[in-house]
Amino acid sequence: MMFVDKHTSWGKSEMDVDFWEELASRVERCGGIWKTSMRDLRNAYGRQKLGRQVRAGIGRRLHWQGLAHFPAELPGYQEDLVWIYAEGSPFANRISAILDPSEETAGQLEGWMRAEATLAGVRELVREQAP
Repeated sequence: MMFVDKHTSWGKSEMDVDFWEELASRVERCGGIWKTSMRDLRNAYGRQKLGRQVRAGIGRRLHWQGLAHFPAELPGYQEDLVWIYAEGSPFANRISAILDPSEETAGQLEGWMRAEATLAGVRELVREQAP
């Protein structure tokens, strides 16, 4: 059974591995993270409603493909957006650091914030030097 989503070119059934492989490729090509709607994921999974079991199945299917999602609990509304990212990626590390705080992750977050502040300073210097 095929469901075609009028908002995207993706419209595959749950059994069509091509969609899920393409999603993983797209995440990789886009720098490790991709935003999509629950409608797209539901349609790809081959269902019409986003019940609890369908959302759990989508989560398992993403995991089998080496992907994770945020929010951690997939929303039940088709218009809601979710972030899809590679498990073990820098995005996964940052999301885990925020959602599961510890002394180790606090140090990681501080390091990332210092790096961001340094980058902002470099950008400001470049703007000042621009003609």
